Parts: sequence; structure tokens; C-alpha cells
Amino acid sequence: MTGWVRVDRATFEHKAFRGPADWGVWLWLISQACWKQTEVVISGERRTLERGQLSYSIRFLSEKFGLSKNGTQGVLKRFQKWDLIELGLGTGQTIITICNYDKYQDAELHRGRDGDAAGTTRGRERDATGTKKNNKQDNKEPESTVVDSSLGEGQSAELFPIEPAPKKGKTKSASRIPEDWVLSEKGRDFALKTGLTFEQIEWQAQKFLNHWIQSNSKTALKQDWEAAWRTWVMRTVETGTKGPNSGQPADSTSNAISNMLSKGFLDDE
Repeated sequence: MTGWVRVDRATFEHKAFRGPADWGVWLWLISQACWKQTEVVISGERRTLERGQLSYSIRFLSEKFGLSKNGTQGVLKRFQKWDLIELGLGTGQTIITICNYDKYQDAELHRGRDGDAAGTTRGRERDATGTKKNNKQDNKEPESTVVDSSLGEGQSAELFPIEPAPKKGKTKSASRIPEDWVLSEKGRDFALKTGLTFEQIEWQAQKFLNHWIQSNSKTALKQDWEAAWRTWVMRTVETGTKGPNSGQPADSTSNAISNMLSKGFLDDE
């Protein structure tokens, strides 16, 4: 493959890259990506790769990068996490899409700032056809050696995000309490901080499970059973119905709640 690519200086400071080896992988991916829609044959099938895409097997990429298959997949997954690439599956091969390829590989967008026509689409097409005769006759460097680093700081931030894209959280659906529900250590610690004894906590946990297993009300469906347990414990303290051998009379529950609030035990409610 001939031609040239643009390289942003921000590449060498980006947190997704852990050193020269990663820089080499990234630059190789950019250099091998199609600069225009291209038809290729993959495992005997004709496929169309869009601008900014390339397709190779993990085995081939591993040999190119000098990494194991797991190492290669790890690097690609890290690049994907930082939204540098997107990964797709072809017929026995991985299709890699360079994110924002058009934004920093389209020379026409930067022509005014570059000050000349070097790197125009026409120049890229001329170089892609292998017509380098004029370069040799004029004793000029072949265009394939040109590396352009003209992107500004604002564009660098846009193309190379400072932090990886946050994962979209899924809304947890409401469900009934599992029949094998067991009180967690976090839930036990919360109950202890309210003044319940270990015996009272075990009593209340069993009572809590029995109540919600038998309940047919709409409230028996909850998104967070840990939160439901904390609410149960708070009501238990408020009403003074702690269970066997209760050592705290009901009229002192307001003090217990006040202590919990002052110590920040209920901040997450």
C-alpha cells in the first residue's frame, strides 16, 4: 500500500498507548486503513470495506505486531475502550474501523491551514496509482514519506478523548426476592450500627425473607433488595419490634435514629 497518512502529535501522549510498541500498532492500523471504499476478497467472499476500515485475521495481526494472539486482542480491546477503533467480525477475520478517520485524514479540511495543496485528495489518488515518476524526476521526497501533524489542540482533544468513554449502565429491573436470599455482610454491618444484636439480626433477616416470599402485593417487586433490607431495619428500630431479648425499649428508638443520622449511616438512603 502506498500513500501517506496524517499523524496527530497527541498520539504520543495519549493514555491509551503504553509506549512505542502501541504507537507502532496504531500507526500501522492507520496506514493500512482504506482511504476510499474498497472491495476485498475475504475467505473467498467479496466484501466492501468502507473508508477508514481494514480487515485481517488475529493470527496475521499477531505476526505483524510481534505479539501473541491474546496480546494482540488485548491491545485492540484497549483501543476500542478508548473509542479509537471499533471491532467487528468478518468471515474468519476481524474488521477494524478507525474512529474519526475522516476528521483527521481528510486533507481538504486542513488545506487552508497547511498553506499548500500537498495532501489533497487528488494527490492521494495520484500516489495510490503508483505514479511517482514526477517525484523522482524533480528530486523530491516521495509523497509516501509525508507525515502531517497540523492538527490543533482542540482537534486533538476531539479525536483522542482524555478519558475512555463511560459505559452505558443498564437499568436494573424489579424482581421478587430470591428464595435462597442470604443477608450480605454489608447488610449485617448496617443492622449492627443501628443497635441490633447478632441474634436480633438473624431473627429479622429470616422474618424479612419469609415476609417477602409470601407477599403477593405489588411492593414485592423491588430493584434493590439491599436497600429494602435497610428500610426494614430502620422500621424495626423505629417501632421497637427488634425480636427476642430486645434490650432497647421502643421509646428510645428516636435516639437510635438520630445517632444513625449523625454518624452518616443513612446517607445512602
